[in-house]
Amino acid sequence: MLRILSLCLISIFYTSLPFPLLAGHFDSAFEAYYAKNYKKAFELFEALAKKGYSEAQFNVGMMYDFGRGVALNDNKAAYWYRKAAEQGLSEAQYNLGLMYNEGEGVPKSYTQAVLWYRKAAEQNDGEAQYKLSVMYVLGDGVTKNYTKAIHWARSSASLGNPDAQLHLGNLYKKRGNVPGNNAKAYAWYRVAASQGYESANDNKKLMVTRMTLSEIAQANELAVKYWEKFVEPFQTESYFRREKLLPP
Repeated sequence: MLRILSLCLISIFYTSLPFPLLAGHFDSAFEAYYAKNYKKAFELFEALAKKGYSEAQFNVGMMYDFGRGVALNDNKAAYWYRKAAEQGLSEAQYNLGLMYNEGEGVPKSYTQAVLWYRKAAEQNDGEAQYKLSVMYVLGDGVTKNYTKAIHWARSSASLGNPDAQLHLGNLYKKRGNVPGNNAKAYAWYRVAASQGYESANDNKKLMVTRMTLSEIAQANELAVKYWEKFVEPFQTESYFRREKLLPP
């Protein structure tokens, strides 16, 4: 499983907390976390998690997942991710899907992984959309379906996910009896290559050998459009976020 070790933050509004005191507890938890007093941060988040706050439940799950302020425990991480996921928190749904995908803290189940990826994907979670696309390609937990794989890959790629952009190039490349689209494959490879994906650069060169000059010109125009629409607006964001906290 891809475990992401960089810390990202996703905000919710203070108004979602019914009492100012609770917002203060969140503040205290984050102050402790940033001061690297992980034990205190964990205790504060856990108190809020037990009161049913999904963001706190997610944070407790993440701290168990990565052993921050508490001993690493996949079973407890999955427990708290599930608590938050069942309340509809897409980040928790995605992480729970990852755990089912690899059998960490829960019995390995592609069917359950797909279920939770889908719940998050339907809330416009780009990473979950990418993972769901991969499941449709592999036929893990679902029947292989390239049409659905492309649908979810495009959704994720349109949110700036470079992994999905590379993946989309692969999906558009003709293979066996699967029809391809050389121009789109080349364009997505060029976009991914421009973000440092060496395999995309290699595939882009391969596509040139299969294309006419007219197709290459069309593909380059597409690549510019894709870059302007699906890369530039997201360059200040990170898609790699297995480990993160959810603050108020």
